[in-house]
Amino acid sequence: MPKLSNEEIRAILSAEINGALGYLGGQLSEQRKKSVEYYLGEKLGTEIDGRSQVVSTDVADTIETILPNLLRIFTASDRTVICEPVKAEDVALIIFLIKIIQVLQFYIAGSKMLF
Repeated sequence: MPKLSNEEIRAILSAEINGALGYLGGQLSEQRKKSVEYYLGEKLGTEIDGRSQVVSTDVADTIETILPNLLRIFTASDRTVICEPVKAEDVALIIFLIKIIQVLQFYIAGSKMLF
């Protein structure tokens, strides 16, 4: 398999992300957006003057507290992702994809955003 340039890798990843179910638009995307707003404790838009404006972030606080321990459990192995090649010529591509997935896992794990 020929070596891919950074631009080619970027284009492949971009196409895959854009092709993911519910990435942009649609009901699933709107539900995810609303879930993130709830998770972050943002105002709901239904507030009434003179009434409490408190938004609880108990769920987010709990998740943020246990997340480091969960990540240690799921990333303790150096083989967090296993891919099987279909053909012999797929081996190099599989190794490359596993490395990309592992980098993305740790990038996402270090992010504050879960969705």
